[in-house]
Order: sequence, then C-alpha cells, then structure tokens
Amino acid sequence: MTGLTDLLARRRSTKAYRRDPIDADVLRDLVATVAGPSRHGRRGHGSAHARYDVHITVITHAVTGVAAAAYRYDQPLDDLVPVTTGDFLAAVADATIDADWLADCPAALVLSADTAAADDAFADQGKDRGTRFCWIETGLIAQNVYLWAAETGFGTVLLGGVDDDAIAAAAAQWLPPGHIVTAVMPVGTVPH
Repeated sequence: MTGLTDLLARRRSTKAYRRDPIDADVLRDLVATVAGPSRHGRRGHGSAHARYDVHITVITHAVTGVAAAAYRYDQPLDDLVPVTTGDFLAAVADATIDADWLADCPAALVLSADTAAADDAFADQGKDRGTRFCWIETGLIAQNVYLWAAETGFGTVLLGGVDDDAIAAAAAQWLPPGHIVTAVMPVGTVPH
C-alpha cells in the first residue's frame, strides 16, 4: 500500500481512550500539522476564498507541561495562545448528546466559526453560502485530524452531536465572539 492508502486504511473513529496524559509536544504537533503553515506558506486544508473561517480552540485536561485551559491556535504565530485557565472538558462533555466519556480525555480540539460573518462575506453567492463553506472547512480539518491520528497512533472522533445552547454556555469563556461550535474532536492514546 502507498502511504496515503495505508493511512486511510488505519483511519477510524475512537471513543475509548486511556487516561494517560499526552505530551504538550504531541498536541503542538497535531495542531501545527492540521492547521499550521506548510513549507509553501499555505495551510494543510482548503478554505473558500482562503478565508479560513474555522478556528481551533484546544481544551486541555491532562497534557504534560500544559495547564488545564483553553488555548486558541494562532496560525501566523504557529502557536497555542492561552485564552483562559480552567478545566473545561467536563462542561464540553456535558454539552454533548452522548459523550460523557469525553470528560476524561487528555485534550480536545473544538472547531468553531462565525457563520454570520461568513454568510456576509459570501452574500453575493446566495443565502447561507458562507455557513455551507464553514461546514465544509470543518470536514476538511477533521479529516486532517483523523489522518494525523492514524499516522501517530493516537485516537480521535468527530463529535457533532452537541446541544447548541449547552455548548454555547460551556464555551462562553473561551469561544471567539460570534462563533458557533461546528465539531469537537477528542485526542488521546488508544487502549491496546
């Protein structure tokens, strides 16, 4: 098999994680690989008109060398920037429809977008066009997370089943203004 074919064969959704902490360098590698600049200065995922409306907030729970907090990925700096301290993963788990187990994961990526701003930017293309592009971009980022997990031996799953009001309340301290959560992707070590 070729490299990509092999990765796609190993790509899977995982809802069981060991409680072991993950290393901060692993988390930084994940975010830099998924959304950071490539050697050509572009990102590893597509975005309509290269707007990159989907943002990544990293919620840490058990990451060695990193406090439990919410961090925003700053693509130009290629770094995680602290937003606010605290362990928010249990509140995110409570806002999902059926993912109580998320509370014990080492970390999660929360993908979000200001869909109203995106709709304004694409108003000449029709109603809700920007929202559509945000959902597509979320999917492209999610696939990159899955491929990273398959390559490194970690686990992830795309959680889209969230209560909109509950997740907005859980994320009020750290979600960028005007954003809605488009997906939650836990990251952790898979049990053997």
